[in-house]
Amino acid sequence: MLAEEKIIQENLLGREHIDEMYHLFVVLCDDNKFNINPLNFLTTFQILHDKKNFSFDKDYWNQMFMHIDYDKDGVITFQDFIRFLYFNIKIVAGEIEKHSQIKIKYYLHYLVL
Repeated sequence: MLAEEKIIQENLLGREHIDEMYHLFVVLCDDNKFNINPLNFLTTFQILHDKKNFSFDKDYWNQMFMHIDYDKDGVITFQDFIRFLYFNIKIVAGEIEKHSQIKIKYYLHYLVL
């Protein structure tokens, strides 16, 4: 079963939220292969850190990339991306009582920004 189907089946997010995550993923992709390579991943977060005036730890983001790349093929596909979100939603939902879809959506936007 695809990760987005599990998210919908478990009523964590609706199809419209999955579509929003897909559009975000496509924006992060550097090419029309619809995957994120390590250099693109690091560059994206370095730009975000520079805009927000945060320090940038390359080792941390390399580890994060490897964590998200579930199948370890060297790129983050949408399935890797949504699977990562799925498990993080499950963790948050388990730690905080009765997350509504609005609260989960807010958390995802916070996580991405």
